[in-house]
Amino acid sequence: MKYLSFLLITCFAFIATEPQKISWGKLADFDYEVRYNEENELYFRYPIFSEEVTALNDQEVYITGYMLPIDVEAEYYVLSAYPYANCFFCGAAGAESVIELELKPGHRRFKTDERLTIRGTFQVNATDIYQLNYLMSEAEVYDVEEE
Repeated sequence: MKYLSFLLITCFAFIATEPQKISWGKLADFDYEVRYNEENELYFRYPIFSEEVTALNDQEVYITGYMLPIDVEAEYYVLSAYPYANCFFCGAAGAESVIELELKPGHRRFKTDERLTIRGTFQVNATDIYQLNYLMSEAEVYDVEEE
């Protein structure tokens, strides 16, 4: 009987869990706090995330948006809630509308404004002023049928 229990536990440990779907609306649930940054000797706005957004930290998620290849040579890609003409970098949207992507090695080339669903490990960034508020590591294109 103890071998059967071990076998069942081992089998369930290898069952892949499905990533959680998140929405851009959910990511808009945060505020800012202005604090002095000693390194740059300037004041910066640091995000304060809601409990619901903070609970997503280090979770596998997926979200649909527009791919923005910011610097292809440096492999710097961003997923945006809006196409390039309306995105955060053009001043028409807020920081909650973009996710900095660390794509899995071997990914294909992406076109600007290509609408994709991306899956990866989500992180909130409340301290590093050189990165976006939202990050996704191990990111890859995710084929999912939308409800």
